[in-house]
Amino acid sequence: MRMPSLLALSVAATALLGTSAAMAGPIALGPGGFIATTDSSWENLTNAVGQTLHGILKVNQIDGASGTVYSYGSATTKVTGVFDAFKLQAVQDNGGGSFRLYFSGGNLKYYTSANDPYLNNTIVNSGTQNAGITAIQAGSEWLNFNAQNILTLASGVGGNNTNCASFATCQAFDDANISLYIDLQGTLNSFGFAGTSQVYLDLISGSGFTDLVQDGVINSFTNAVADASYQGNANTGQCAVYGPNTPWQVCGSNNLFAVAVPEPLTLSLFGAGLVGAASLRRRKAKKA
Repeated sequence: MRMPSLLALSVAATALLGTSAAMAGPIALGPGGFIATTDSSWENLTNAVGQTLHGILKVNQIDGASGTVYSYGSATTKVTGVFDAFKLQAVQDNGGGSFRLYFSGGNLKYYTSANDPYLNNTIVNSGTQNAGITAIQAGSEWLNFNAQNILTLASGVGGNNTNCASFATCQAFDDANISLYIDLQGTLNSFGFAGTSQVYLDLISGSGFTDLVQDGVINSFTNAVADASYQGNANTGQCAVYGPNTPWQVCGSNNLFAVAVPEPLTLSLFGAGLVGAASLRRRKAKKA
Protein backbone atom coordinates (compact mmCIF):
# COMPACT_ATOMS: atom_id res chain seq x y z
CA MET A 1 0.00 0.00 0.00
CA ARG A 2 1.35 3.48 -0.87
CA MET A 3 2.01 5.89 2.01
CA PRO A 4 -0.51 8.57 0.93
CA SER A 5 -3.24 5.92 0.98
CA LEU A 6 -2.37 4.75 4.51
CA LEU A 7 -2.23 8.31 5.80
CA ALA A 8 -5.56 9.19 4.20
CA LEU A 9 -7.10 6.04 5.64
CA SER A 10 -5.97 6.86 9.17
CA VAL A 11 -7.28 10.43 8.99
CA ALA A 12 -10.60 9.27 7.53
CA ALA A 13 -10.99 6.57 10.21
CA THR A 14 -10.34 9.11 12.97
CA ALA A 15 -12.85 11.56 11.52
CA LEU A 16 -15.53 8.93 11.07
CA LEU A 17 -15.20 7.36 14.53
CA GLY A 18 -14.80 10.72 16.22
CA THR A 19 -18.00 11.97 14.63
CA SER A 20 -19.88 8.87 15.80
CA ALA A 21 -18.72 9.23 19.39
CA ALA A 22 -19.47 12.95 19.38
CA MET A 23 -23.14 12.08 18.90
CA ALA A 24 -23.25 10.50 22.35
CA GLY A 25 -25.89 11.44 24.92
CA PRO A 26 -25.69 13.76 27.95
CA ILE A 27 -23.78 11.36 30.24
CA ALA A 28 -20.06 10.93 29.51
CA LEU A 29 -19.40 7.24 30.18
CA GLY A 30 -15.64 7.39 29.76
CA PRO A 31 -13.14 5.92 27.30
CA GLY A 32 -14.88 2.65 26.50
CA GLY A 33 -14.73 -0.61 28.39
CA PHE A 34 -17.21 -2.30 30.70
CA ILE A 35 -19.53 0.02 32.63
CA ALA A 36 -21.81 -0.69 35.58
CA THR A 37 -24.56 1.31 37.24
CA THR A 38 -25.73 1.10 40.84
CA ASP A 39 -29.48 1.75 41.05
CA SER A 40 -32.01 2.02 43.86
CA SER A 41 -35.47 0.76 42.89
CA TRP A 42 -39.06 0.90 44.07
CA GLU A 43 -41.51 -1.69 42.72
CA ASN A 44 -45.10 -2.88 42.95
CA LEU A 45 -45.86 -6.20 44.65
CA THR A 46 -46.45 -8.74 41.85
CA ASN A 47 -47.58 -12.16 43.06
CA ALA A 48 -50.45 -13.38 40.86
CA VAL A 49 -50.40 -14.60 37.28
CA GLY A 50 -51.41 -11.87 34.83
CA GLN A 51 -50.11 -8.98 36.93
CA THR A 52 -47.44 -6.67 35.51
CA LEU A 53 -44.22 -5.78 37.31
CA HIS A 54 -43.29 -2.11 37.13
CA GLY A 55 -41.27 0.38 39.12
CA ILE A 56 -38.99 3.39 39.26
CA LEU A 57 -35.27 3.70 39.88
CA LYS A 58 -32.56 6.18 40.70
CA VAL A 59 -29.08 5.74 39.23
CA ASN A 60 -26.82 6.39 42.19
CA GLN A 61 -23.52 5.84 40.40
CA ILE A 62 -22.02 4.84 37.06
CA ASP A 63 -18.57 3.24 37.01
CA GLY A 64 -16.54 3.03 33.83
CA ALA A 65 -13.19 1.56 32.87
CA SER A 66 -11.38 4.53 34.41
CA GLY A 67 -13.44 4.71 37.61
CA THR A 68 -16.61 6.52 38.66
CA VAL A 69 -17.92 8.73 35.86
CA TYR A 70 -21.25 9.76 37.41
CA SER A 71 -22.64 10.21 40.92
CA TYR A 72 -26.25 11.24 41.54
CA GLY A 73 -25.44 13.51 44.47
CA SER A 74 -22.87 15.60 42.64
CA ALA A 75 -24.14 15.42 39.05
CA THR A 76 -25.86 18.38 37.43
CA THR A 77 -27.86 16.06 35.17
CA LYS A 78 -29.80 13.44 37.16
CA VAL A 79 -30.33 9.94 35.76
CA THR A 80 -33.49 8.04 36.72
CA GLY A 81 -35.51 5.24 35.18
CA VAL A 82 -38.75 3.32 34.76
CA PHE A 83 -39.26 -0.39 34.11
CA ASP A 84 -42.58 -1.85 33.04
CA ALA A 85 -44.50 -4.54 31.11
CA PHE A 86 -42.93 -7.59 32.76
CA LYS A 87 -46.00 -9.87 32.82
CA LEU A 88 -46.12 -12.62 35.44
CA GLN A 89 -46.70 -15.93 33.62
CA ALA A 90 -46.15 -18.53 36.33
CA VAL A 91 -45.62 -18.90 40.07
CA GLN A 92 -43.68 -21.99 41.06
CA ASP A 93 -43.81 -23.06 44.72
CA ASN A 94 -40.65 -24.98 45.56
CA GLY A 95 -41.72 -25.56 49.16
CA GLY A 96 -40.14 -24.32 52.38
CA GLY A 97 -40.90 -20.71 51.62
CA SER A 98 -39.06 -20.77 48.29
CA PHE A 99 -40.75 -19.49 45.11
CA ARG A 100 -39.79 -18.77 41.52
CA LEU A 101 -41.78 -16.24 39.48
CA TYR A 102 -41.56 -16.26 35.66
CA PHE A 103 -42.13 -13.08 33.63
CA SER A 104 -42.42 -12.34 29.91
CA GLY A 105 -41.84 -9.11 27.99
CA GLY A 106 -40.58 -6.02 29.73
CA ASN A 107 -38.81 -2.77 29.04
CA LEU A 108 -36.41 -0.46 30.84
CA LYS A 109 -35.98 3.25 30.15
CA TYR A 110 -33.47 5.70 31.58
CA TYR A 111 -34.19 9.42 31.69
CA THR A 112 -32.06 12.51 32.29
CA SER A 113 -33.26 15.66 33.97
CA ALA A 114 -31.81 18.97 35.12
CA ASN A 115 -34.11 18.73 38.14
CA ASP A 116 -33.94 16.16 40.94
CA PRO A 117 -37.17 14.09 40.90
CA TYR A 118 -36.02 12.28 44.04
CA LEU A 119 -35.40 15.42 46.09
CA ASN A 120 -36.51 14.64 49.65
CA ASN A 121 -37.94 11.35 48.28
CA THR A 122 -40.81 13.32 46.77
CA ILE A 123 -41.72 10.77 44.11
CA VAL A 124 -41.13 7.83 46.44
CA ASN A 125 -43.91 9.22 48.62
CA SER A 126 -45.90 10.83 45.82
CA GLY A 127 -49.20 9.25 46.80
CA THR A 128 -49.56 6.90 43.85
CA GLN A 129 -47.22 4.76 41.80
CA ASN A 130 -48.37 6.43 38.58
CA ALA A 131 -47.44 9.86 39.97
CA GLY A 132 -43.88 8.68 40.59
CA ILE A 133 -43.61 7.17 37.12
CA THR A 134 -44.98 10.33 35.51
CA ALA A 135 -42.47 12.50 37.38
CA ILE A 136 -39.55 10.52 35.94
CA GLN A 137 -41.01 10.40 32.44
CA ALA A 138 -41.08 14.21 32.45
CA GLY A 139 -37.32 14.03 31.82
CA SER A 140 -35.56 13.31 28.53
CA GLU A 141 -35.25 9.72 27.34
CA TRP A 142 -31.61 8.65 27.42
CA LEU A 143 -31.67 4.86 26.92
CA ASN A 144 -34.68 2.75 25.94
CA PHE A 145 -34.33 -1.05 26.20
CA ASN A 146 -36.54 -4.05 25.46
CA ALA A 147 -35.92 -7.32 27.31
CA GLN A 148 -34.75 -10.41 25.40
CA ASN A 149 -36.13 -13.92 25.93
CA ILE A 150 -34.05 -16.27 28.05
CA LEU A 151 -36.19 -19.45 27.93
CA THR A 152 -39.58 -20.76 26.86
CA LEU A 153 -42.15 -22.29 29.19
CA ALA A 154 -44.76 -24.72 27.92
CA SER A 155 -48.02 -25.09 29.83
CA GLY A 156 -47.55 -27.15 32.98
CA VAL A 157 -43.76 -26.99 32.89
CA GLY A 158 -41.63 -24.90 35.20
CA GLY A 159 -37.99 -23.91 34.88
CA ASN A 160 -35.05 -26.27 34.97
CA ASN A 161 -37.15 -29.08 33.43
CA THR A 162 -39.23 -29.34 36.61
CA ASN A 163 -42.88 -30.30 36.19
CA CYS A 164 -44.72 -27.31 37.58
CA ALA A 165 -47.89 -29.38 38.01
CA SER A 166 -46.13 -31.38 40.73
CA PHE A 167 -46.37 -28.40 43.08
CA ALA A 168 -49.75 -28.03 44.70
CA THR A 169 -49.80 -24.23 44.62
CA CYS A 170 -48.27 -23.77 41.18
CA GLN A 171 -50.58 -21.57 39.19
CA ALA A 172 -51.69 -22.17 35.61
CA PHE A 173 -50.06 -20.23 32.81
CA ASP A 174 -49.97 -20.05 29.03
CA ASP A 175 -47.08 -20.96 26.76
CA ALA A 176 -44.70 -18.03 27.07
CA ASN A 177 -41.27 -16.75 26.18
CA ILE A 178 -39.66 -15.79 29.48
CA SER A 179 -37.44 -12.72 29.82
CA LEU A 180 -36.98 -12.76 33.61
CA TYR A 181 -37.44 -14.99 36.62
CA ILE A 182 -37.26 -14.03 40.28
CA ASP A 183 -36.38 -16.37 43.15
CA LEU A 184 -37.70 -15.27 46.53
CA GLN A 185 -37.61 -16.48 50.13
CA GLY A 186 -40.62 -15.96 52.40
CA THR A 187 -44.20 -15.70 51.21
CA LEU A 188 -45.64 -14.17 48.06
CA ASN A 189 -46.88 -11.24 50.15
CA SER A 190 -43.83 -10.72 52.35
CA PHE A 191 -40.27 -11.80 51.64
CA GLY A 192 -36.85 -10.99 52.99
CA PHE A 193 -35.03 -11.61 49.73
CA ALA A 194 -35.88 -11.72 46.02
CA GLY A 195 -33.14 -12.02 43.41
CA THR A 196 -33.58 -11.77 39.65
CA SER A 197 -32.04 -13.77 36.87
CA GLN A 198 -29.92 -11.83 34.40
CA VAL A 199 -32.18 -9.71 32.20
CA TYR A 200 -30.69 -9.21 28.73
CA LEU A 201 -31.58 -6.00 26.95
CA ASP A 202 -31.72 -4.65 23.39
CA LEU A 203 -31.24 -0.90 23.04
CA ILE A 204 -33.86 0.50 20.67
CA SER A 205 -33.77 4.30 21.05
CA GLY A 206 -32.76 7.27 23.17
CA SER A 207 -30.42 10.25 22.98
CA GLY A 208 -27.64 8.00 24.29
CA PHE A 209 -28.08 5.35 21.59
CA THR A 210 -24.47 5.81 20.50
CA ASP A 211 -23.17 5.78 24.10
CA LEU A 212 -23.10 1.97 24.18
CA VAL A 213 -21.43 -0.62 22.00
CA GLN A 214 -24.14 -2.57 20.20
CA ASP A 215 -24.11 -6.35 20.78
CA GLY A 216 -21.47 -5.97 23.49
CA VAL A 217 -22.99 -8.59 25.86
CA ILE A 218 -23.72 -12.30 25.40
CA ASN A 219 -27.05 -13.76 26.59
CA SER A 220 -25.83 -16.69 28.71
CA PHE A 221 -29.17 -18.50 28.33
CA THR A 222 -29.46 -18.39 24.53
CA ASN A 223 -25.95 -17.34 23.38
CA ALA A 224 -27.58 -14.46 21.47
CA VAL A 225 -25.93 -11.05 21.54
CA ALA A 226 -27.44 -8.25 23.61
CA ASP A 227 -26.65 -4.60 24.26
CA ALA A 228 -26.75 -4.77 28.07
CA SER A 229 -27.63 -6.98 31.02
CA TYR A 230 -29.47 -6.14 34.22
CA GLN A 231 -29.79 -7.85 37.60
CA GLY A 232 -31.04 -6.95 41.05
CA ASN A 233 -32.54 -7.89 44.40
CA ALA A 234 -35.31 -6.55 46.59
CA ASN A 235 -37.48 -7.22 49.64
CA THR A 236 -40.76 -6.08 51.17
CA GLY A 237 -39.23 -4.67 54.35
CA GLN A 238 -36.88 -2.04 52.99
CA CYS A 239 -39.65 0.29 51.85
CA ALA A 240 -40.51 0.95 55.50
CA VAL A 241 -37.56 3.36 55.74
CA TYR A 242 -39.40 5.74 53.40
CA GLY A 243 -42.35 6.01 55.77
CA PRO A 244 -45.96 4.86 55.77
CA ASN A 245 -46.99 7.03 52.79
CA THR A 246 -45.00 5.30 50.09
CA PRO A 247 -47.21 3.50 47.55
CA TRP A 248 -44.39 1.06 46.71
CA GLN A 249 -44.42 -2.33 48.42
CA VAL A 250 -41.03 -3.70 47.28
CA CYS A 251 -37.67 -1.91 47.37
CA GLY A 252 -34.17 -2.95 46.35
CA SER A 253 -31.07 -2.30 44.28
CA ASN A 254 -30.02 -3.19 40.74
CA ASN A 255 -27.08 -3.03 38.37
CA LEU A 256 -26.88 -2.56 34.62
CA PHE A 257 -23.82 -3.78 32.69
CA ALA A 258 -22.81 -2.68 29.19
CA VAL A 259 -19.83 -1.59 27.11
CA ALA A 260 -19.26 2.13 26.50
CA VAL A 261 -18.07 3.46 23.15
CA PRO A 262 -14.66 5.19 23.09
CA GLU A 263 -14.61 8.94 23.56
CA PRO A 264 -13.53 11.21 20.68
CA LEU A 265 -10.18 11.83 22.39
CA THR A 266 -9.46 8.11 22.54
CA LEU A 267 -10.38 7.74 18.89
CA SER A 268 -8.23 10.74 17.94
CA LEU A 269 -5.25 9.20 19.71
CA PHE A 270 -5.92 5.98 17.81
CA GLY A 271 -5.87 7.91 14.54
CA ALA A 272 -2.71 9.75 15.57
CA GLY A 273 -1.08 6.41 16.22
CA LEU A 274 -1.88 5.30 12.69
CA VAL A 275 -0.45 8.54 11.32
CA GLY A 276 2.69 8.05 13.37
CA ALA A 277 3.07 4.51 12.11
CA ALA A 278 2.71 5.73 8.53
CA SER A 279 5.35 8.42 9.05
CA LEU A 280 7.76 5.94 10.61
CA ARG A 281 7.32 3.57 7.69
CA ARG A 282 7.94 6.43 5.22
CA ARG A 283 11.19 7.39 6.96
CA LYS A 284 12.39 3.81 6.87
CA ALA A 285 11.55 3.61 3.18
CA LYS A 286 13.65 6.73 2.44
CA LYS A 287 16.65 5.28 4.29
CA ALA A 288 16.40 2.12 2.25
